[in-house]
Amino acid sequence: MPDGHYVVTVLTETGWPHEPSTAVTPYGRACGCIVKDFIPIKYRHWKTNDVTQLDWTVPHNLKEECWRKLKLTFTFPKGQEELAKKGALSKMSTLFRKWRTDLNAKLVQRNRTLDFEKPSHHWILLVINIDDSSICIYDSLRRGIDKYQTIFSALNRAYKKYCRSGRSYGRCKIDATEFRIFEHKYILRQPEAIDLCGFYVMRYMLYFVEDGYNHRNAEKLGLDTSEILPHVFKALTDEFCGFIRHHVVANTTSTRPHNECNLLPLPLGTKPRRN
Repeated sequence: MPDGHYVVTVLTETGWPHEPSTAVTPYGRACGCIVKDFIPIKYRHWKTNDVTQLDWTVPHNLKEECWRKLKLTFTFPKGQEELAKKGALSKMSTLFRKWRTDLNAKLVQRNRTLDFEKPSHHWILLVINIDDSSICIYDSLRRGIDKYQTIFSALNRAYKKYCRSGRSYGRCKIDATEFRIFEHKYILRQPEAIDLCGFYVMRYMLYFVEDGYNHRNAEKLGLDTSEILPHVFKALTDEFCGFIRHHVVANTTSTRPHNECNLLPLPLGTKPRRN
């Protein structure tokens, strides 16, 4: 987003800033930044009349949020906000389609993955393998496993209860009382100026869940999947994340310290039980 705040004094008939001229370029850049940063990549359409595509269309409330974010940086002439809003959303629609086209041409069609070196963008993925009694940590900054001892301690406490419960159904192939921890060094990086950490982590998750790889298949992590399929995660939520859901997030043991188990955001399709 451009720095500073801009007061637009004159709009064109299409709602685009005309005066002062110093606001025109930052305005276009701001619209582009908002589209890239706040519109999830799963959406295929800005608007559509096809009712079968509504789940893949940018919802109205998200467009309203984009407009609110734009107004944090730009002030428009009194009485002309609706005209400015119409022009801004029209521009965002164009930029949204261009953004998807660029991603498809530069990445999907070339079987490339996102890869970047910006240290300010940091993503972490924990791959928990119940059958193998192991956890593999993917850290885009490779900070080392010492940074995550609090999380591992909580997971190990939950794991002991899980092994004693009826939910395990003898799944644990190794007679262990806690997880074995692995740090994965083979992490593909994302290109500079592309801030899509959530997209990148979900592609890793899809690779493990749909294709059945584990942390020992480092050399096979090419991430060739070209589509994110949200229904895959929803259908496999209980199988893939059941341990987190039932024994960490939804753990209601009265002896645990306050909020000790509220460590991870819930995956798609799960709901925590209220105490």
